[in-house]
Amino acid sequence: MKTPIISFLASDGGTAARDVIGAINSWRIVAEVGVVICNNKDAPIVQWCHDNGINVSIISGKTNPHDEDDVIFNKLKSVATDLVVLSGYRKHVNNIVLNGYENRILNIHPSLLPKHGNMFGDDIYKSVLESNDKVTGVTVHIVTDEYDSGPILKQNLVLVRDNDDVQSLGDACRATESELYIGVINEILPRLMEVESVRTKYENWINQRNKGKRT
Repeated sequence: MKTPIISFLASDGGTAARDVIGAINSWRIVAEVGVVICNNKDAPIVQWCHDNGINVSIISGKTNPHDEDDVIFNKLKSVATDLVVLSGYRKHVNNIVLNGYENRILNIHPSLLPKHGNMFGDDIYKSVLESNDKVTGVTVHIVTDEYDSGPILKQNLVLVRDNDDVQSLGDACRATESELYIGVINEILPRLMEVESVRTKYENWINQRNKGKRT
């Protein structure tokens, strides 16, 4: 069985991408890095990739105004990507990529989806506090055409303390993200690679997880 290739879509600091790449480099994840695709040439993740010898490409509506979607898909295919990991990617994943990597694109969202979905950054924690939720958390899910609505793979719970503010709640959620993402990736990869010969095994696994999706 070939070593799986993981590629990334990022927009800003790319914390999740850095953590997953670190796990690959330390053999906590048995995989290889394909490419980091970023839509923002000034994003910190771009310089980090340059500093660490990671293959990075800037692809956006500015660099490719007429064929951005095709270029992203072709870049992923050119490095034989098996799994796509989102890391703070602030753009809608286009249908070309979604169809080409169906059930093979992951995102991490800092709430217990479906609650507080379709938000970014501190707006999520502010929404949790304004809703007086006693528990929030972090969700890893499959990316689909609708924001934050794909099958949920795993969630971590985070208690909301009486004295929490946006910063402290965000810190508590972020502290759980890396291990959750790495754990889910390690759970997915063996099943994903079986798809090379028996695709239905992976599809059935995703469907079972989707049946347990929170409502």
